[in-house]
Amino acid sequence: MMPGLSSSNFKLKWQDHLNNIWAGENCDNIATRDGVVLLYDHLVANKEVLVVPAPSSPLNQGPALPDFDCDSPSAAELDHHVAALLSTQLELARTFCAESPFATVLHQRLLVLQRIFHAVSVKYHDKEKVNCHI
Repeated sequence: MMPGLSSSNFKLKWQDHLNNIWAGENCDNIATRDGVVLLYDHLVANKEVLVVPAPSSPLNQGPALPDFDCDSPSAAELDHHVAALLSTQLELARTFCAESPFATVLHQRLLVLQRIFHAVSVKYHDKEKVNCHI
């Protein structure tokens, strides 16, 4: 499995000579984690999916703690500080969830499904019929 897959960008370059193979792919493979990883590895091996790492952005360190030694903070300052802490916590949770094994396999499954749908569309789409209706 590829860590940080969800924080990556992808370049998709479908190879038309593989459409028949992908259109005939067994759909049971998409339902299992191992099947998805195997199909995704085929996409990468055939260079149909190029993983381009996203620029790394360090996590926000969060708001600085206010100095409570001198004066008591006002209600507005406390509200602002709590909102900033909650925002930072949400950012951390999103980052953590996006890099989880579940999210990684989900992104791989979506790419495999996108490839299969493209292959089926190209294989069974009648271009002459479309041109007649235009």
